[in-house]
Amino acid sequence: MSKCKYPFGRPNLLTDKYLGISIVAVVDTSGICGKTNNPPRTLLLQRGKNVANYPGAWAMPAGVIDNRTYRQIGLGMDSALLQATLELVEETSLLPEHIEKLSLIDEYSRENEEREQTFKVYLSLAETMYPEMVYTNWENQNEQWIDLSEVMNNENCLPRLVIPNLIPDIKRLTPSFQEIQVRFDTRH
Repeated sequence: MSKCKYPFGRPNLLTDKYLGISIVAVVDTSGICGKTNNPPRTLLLQRGKNVANYPGAWAMPAGVIDNRTYRQIGLGMDSALLQATLELVEETSLLPEHIEKLSLIDEYSRENEEREQTFKVYLSLAETMYPEMVYTNWENQNEQWIDLSEVMNNENCLPRLVIPNLIPDIKRLTPSFQEIQVRFDTRH
């Protein structure tokens, strides 16, 4: 049995025409259940200096979905959530038992006209009460938790260097972030 993460070969971000991308917003909800007094916070990871795309930039956990799988069989909600789970384990060390809720929030297409590429983006939200279990892998050099109330109301709270689509993705997540914030505010 092959241990290859990409059974049809690694996707090439520079040349493949169709790519699936899984992006996962991780939210610390430990303050909602009373485990901590933390307000809800979202996780950002600083990309390592030796990664090919956006070295040093801050982003949410994300990864490329095998392009042949994407083209041949497509992706539905189950496949997108499976990929989100894989990215969480790989980039944050959070295991499925550390995730209270995992939801597909949005799926949309993103075009790169310069390279004539289409990205099918699957944006998910993972709630965890175990932020202390987050450990970054070789792809990332730092982690930062930012209060949801700040992220939703002030783009300036983000680190200076972020990947190009982080802010639009946060805007897509805002209704879900607001719902989590209300759950916290109701409890406190």
